[in-house]
Amino acid sequence: MERIKRLEEIIIQDDMILMEIVEEKSSIIKPGEEDGKIKSIDYGIVVKVGETVHKFDVGDIVMKCNLERAGGFSWKGKKYALLNAFSVSLAVKPENFEYIKKDGIILN
Repeated sequence: MERIKRLEEIIIQDDMILMEIVEEKSSIIKPGEEDGKIKSIDYGIVVKVGETVHKFDVGDIVMKCNLERAGGFSWKGKKYALLNAFSVSLAVKPENFEYIKKDGIILN
């Protein structure tokens, strides 16, 4: 994946979304997470939407989704998931999302 120059220009299936994964901050390894698969996320940021996806826009925040059938990969030090748009059960627009800040710096 590191050979891809611009992630936002990749070609995906019409009904899919690509999102950047922001993982929960925890030092505890939960059962089933030892294999390196993404089991739970804090939230995701939509990076690309397929041509028939009209409910979500680039930049939307995914709060809840089913990652069972998602394809995950790393690119330039960040984690991403490619999943069917129907797997997303809760999302918000960026202006309706409160980022956690400490001393003016966004933590996640």
